[in-house]
Amino acid sequence: MGETARVRIPLRDQLWLHMDRADNLMYITSLVWFSEIPDWDAVTEAVATRMVDPHPVFRRVPVREGRRWYWEDDPDFDLSHHLIRGRLPAPGGRAEAEAYVSEQMSVQLPDDRPLWRAEFLEGYHGHGHEAEREGALVLFRVQHG
Repeated sequence: MGETARVRIPLRDQLWLHMDRADNLMYITSLVWFSEIPDWDAVTEAVATRMVDPHPVFRRVPVREGRRWYWEDDPDFDLSHHLIRGRLPAPGGRAEAEAYVSEQMSVQLPDDRPLWRAEFLEGYHGHGHEAEREGALVLFRVQHG
């Protein structure tokens, strides 16, 4: 096994890690909705090749050593721990989507893995004139640092 890559986290980004608390999460939350259900394999491939592969920070965990913070490769990185497939509660309307997103915004990401999660949620029926067709949501959460 090769040496683990380690990169010092810039001070401006360390600030977000210092402020992050269970009752004050420093996460960015994004939501994308689709009027049709995208192909799961295509979504997985896009996340892997367009996000994780070109941006190593998505495969790293923050490690504190004394007063300094570093991004260190997660030797057990597994995309399936971060890209989750699920389903909105029925009937999957806008109210259910908003309630689910609101609930998830207070859930802390595991600190022993890279600090991001993308949930691919099928069963969405709540946006505009397309509400009769089943669509999907992608809820993306990442630690600000």
